[in-house]
Amino acid sequence: VDLRVFRHTGFTISVLTLGIGYGAFFAGVVVVPQWLQTSLGYSATQAGTVAALHAYAAFITAPLVARLMDRGVDPRLLVSIGMGWMGVTALLRASWTSGGDFWSYGIPMMLQGVGVSLMAIPLTTMSLTSVRPEETASAAGLQSFVRTIAMAMATSLSLTVWSNAQSTAHSEIVERLQSGSAEVSLADAGLSIDQVRRVIAALVEKEAVTLAVDHVFLLAAVMLFISSALIHLAPKPRSPGSH
Repeated sequence: VDLRVFRHTGFTISVLTLGIGYGAFFAGVVVVPQWLQTSLGYSATQAGTVAALHAYAAFITAPLVARLMDRGVDPRLLVSIGMGWMGVTALLRASWTSGGDFWSYGIPMMLQGVGVSLMAIPLTTMSLTSVRPEETASAAGLQSFVRTIAMAMATSLSLTVWSNAQSTAHSEIVERLQSGSAEVSLADAGLSIDQVRRVIAALVEKEAVTLAVDHVFLLAAVMLFISSALIHLAPKPRSPGSH
């Protein structure tokens, strides 16, 4: 692998943007299924279906993105729109609550797929057309390496942020909780004191985990909006084969 390919500004910016974009995208892929299963009682199949809905939209829109590039649309514009779109869908998910249904979670995930196509295809093309023909193999290898590392780091960081945000949200909820009336109502329903406390503790934990998920998506949105602007630091790409 020839690290000298990083001397090409277009390649460096494209790969950096790709890494940030995939990291922000993969954070949701990691967190959502775990949240749906552990907090909302979804089965593994149901949680996996929600998380995978983006793939359907990406599959449908990928040929359209390729066609736009063939017609000479600036890849930087496509990437910027795509990452901005993903940022908007992340903001939609940053307002999730524990009371949503399958489609209230699934539709934002599906909409994200449109942005994934607009991000991934042009960035891949930009990075490989920014280097000399003899450097293409090194560029492709480094691009794949950065993408893999970004997803691995996103897994670790998103779970860490999620865990820390859960602890913070749990503490804040407990501080503001006025459980007296709730305890009386639950006790009137025939629950013992210990059962009442377990019910309230479970509700607090459920809401804390949900708020932590929202926090992860809010950070992801910030990263995606930054990347949407970052790609414009790259020079206008050359047409494939023109070096």
